Amino acid sequence: MSTAGVGHEPVTTGKNCANCHNPHGSDVPRILADTEIHLCLGCHDEPMDTPNGPIVDMKSWIDTNPEHHGPIRDGNCTGCHQPHGSENFRILQHTFPRRFYAPFSLDTYALCFECHEETLVLDARTTTLTGFRNGDVNLHYLHVNQQKGRTCRACHEIHAGTRPKRIKDFVPFGSWMYPVNFEKSETGGRCTPGCHVERAYDRGHQISLK
Repeated sequence: MSTAGVGHEPVTTGKNCANCHNPHGSDVPRILADTEIHLCLGCHDEPMDTPNGPIVDMKSWIDTNPEHHGPIRDGNCTGCHQPHGSENFRILQHTFPRRFYAPFSLDTYALCFECHEETLVLDARTTTLTGFRNGDVNLHYLHVNQQKGRTCRACHEIHAGTRPKRIKDFVPFGSWMYPVNFEKSETGGRCTPGCHVERAYDRGHQISLK
């Protein structure tokens, strides 16, 4: 814990195991003082400035955004985060890109591939891996698997969002925030972010993206 490159303040500042654990015993695994997500949100219930950057009021964010990522639905913060400290950004269990763009490699997305199939961004064509495809053109592959790949955070809220699949309402473009304008259809959808002009996709009948 003391040698972790990215520390967690209950460990590095409070230096008190009882912040999270009940030393006399508990009904919760790992003698936690409460269930995992309630324990985490007991501190993450207000905006925070940390040595690793600002963190939003995560409790309010989760409470007001109904589309939750799987680990949040399961109350499993440690599915992604290492509470005792980590070598990775945001005390993540494994590597994950911190920026909007990143050169693609499997190692860069090691965190995601703990749950998601690698083929989601390795197979250029598919009819089964994802609903985000134009005909059989895998649009996850098209966006992510390139030298200037768009990372997951470019389109998806990580913890919770208002839209299905946690599609973002806005994306950053320089110092501006552009609306994504995503519209879902029965067989696909369309969006008009700052990244490109309006484009649509259809799983049944491939639409020209030129």
